[in-house]
Amino acid sequence: MKKSLAEAQEASTIAQAGGTRTAVQHIDEMGMQRILFGWYASQEFADFAATLLRPVLTVDRDEELLRTLETYLDNQSSPTVTADVLGVHRNTVVNRVVRIRQLLSVDPDQRLAVQLACRVVNLRA
Repeated sequence: MKKSLAEAQEASTIAQAGGTRTAVQHIDEMGMQRILFGWYASQEFADFAATLLRPVLTVDRDEELLRTLETYLDNQSSPTVTADVLGVHRNTVVNRVVRIRQLLSVDPDQRLAVQLACRVVNLRA
């Protein structure tokens, strides 16, 4: 019973961190997500995420920049799809992404780290 509850909680956290809506998914089918769960749940990664995103979080009072960044990365860096998801004009997304790039001093090769950091910051919020 304890194992089932722990697996259910783990699956719920992974699903929430994934940013997608899935009705049902068995814990054994989660593959890489399950491996990354330990990383998501670790305080070390939470600290890294907060440090990485601090320049954005400091100025982003209503979290629109963070929401834009996460949605943009989740949608293969498409301003058009991001605008549709957020319900804003495409130019708004482009302007926000320019602002985010000015704030973050991140190498483009760290895209995955930034995407995971967004999810962890949202989980912890």
